[in-house]
Amino acid sequence: MQFWTANAPAVQFTSLEAAVRFAKDHGGRWEEIEITVHLPREDIVFATGKVHQLIDALPGDAREKR
Repeated sequence: MQFWTANAPAVQFTSLEAAVRFAKDHGGRWEEIEITVHLPREDIVFATGKVHQLIDALPGDAREKR
Protein backbone atom coordinates (compact mmCIF):
# COMPACT_ATOMS: atom_id res chain seq x y z
CA MET A 1 0.00 0.00 0.00
CA GLN A 2 1.47 3.32 -1.01
CA PHE A 3 0.23 6.87 -0.48
CA TRP A 4 1.34 9.66 -2.81
CA THR A 5 0.71 13.39 -2.96
CA ALA A 6 2.45 16.10 -4.98
CA ASN A 7 5.72 17.50 -3.62
CA ALA A 8 6.11 14.77 -0.97
CA PRO A 9 7.79 11.36 -0.89
CA ALA A 10 5.59 8.27 -1.07
CA VAL A 11 4.63 6.64 2.23
CA GLN A 12 3.90 2.91 2.65
CA PHE A 13 1.15 1.33 4.79
CA THR A 14 -0.01 -2.18 5.63
CA SER A 15 -3.72 -1.51 4.97
CA LEU A 16 -5.95 0.64 2.81
CA GLU A 17 -7.72 2.01 5.89
CA ALA A 18 -4.39 3.12 7.40
CA ALA A 19 -3.49 4.92 4.16
CA VAL A 20 -6.90 6.63 4.00
CA ARG A 21 -6.68 7.69 7.66
CA PHE A 22 -3.21 9.12 7.01
CA ALA A 23 -4.61 11.02 4.04
CA LYS A 24 -7.45 12.39 6.16
CA ASP A 25 -5.14 13.41 9.00
CA HIS A 26 -2.72 15.17 6.64
CA GLY A 27 -5.09 17.30 4.57
CA GLY A 28 -5.62 14.76 1.80
CA ARG A 29 -9.23 15.81 1.41
CA TRP A 30 -8.01 19.03 -0.20
CA GLU A 31 -5.03 17.71 -2.20
CA GLU A 32 -4.38 15.83 -5.43
CA ILE A 33 -3.74 12.40 -4.00
CA GLU A 34 -3.26 8.79 -5.03
CA ILE A 35 -3.23 5.51 -3.13
CA THR A 36 -1.78 2.45 -4.85
CA VAL A 37 -2.40 -1.09 -3.61
CA HIS A 38 0.42 -3.36 -4.79
CA LEU A 39 -0.76 -6.93 -5.38
CA PRO A 40 1.24 -9.90 -6.70
CA ARG A 41 -0.29 -9.79 -10.20
CA GLU A 42 -1.50 -6.20 -10.52
CA ASP A 43 -1.71 -2.82 -8.83
CA ILE A 44 -4.94 -1.04 -7.95
CA VAL A 45 -4.78 2.74 -8.01
CA PHE A 46 -7.27 4.97 -6.20
CA ALA A 47 -7.02 8.46 -7.71
CA THR A 48 -8.03 11.76 -6.10
CA GLY A 49 -11.83 11.50 -6.44
CA LYS A 50 -12.00 7.97 -5.07
CA VAL A 51 -9.61 8.78 -2.20
CA HIS A 52 -11.82 11.72 -1.26
CA GLN A 53 -14.83 9.34 -1.22
CA LEU A 54 -12.90 6.89 0.98
CA ILE A 55 -11.97 9.70 3.39
CA ASP A 56 -15.64 10.74 3.60
CA ALA A 57 -16.67 7.12 4.26
CA LEU A 58 -14.30 6.60 7.22
CA PRO A 59 -16.10 6.01 10.47
CA GLY A 60 -15.49 8.81 12.97
CA ASP A 61 -12.95 8.47 15.73
CA ALA A 62 -14.17 8.16 19.30
CA ARG A 63 -12.48 11.52 20.00
CA GLU A 64 -14.73 13.20 17.40
CA LYS A 65 -17.91 11.89 19.05
CA ARG A 66 -17.32 13.62 22.38
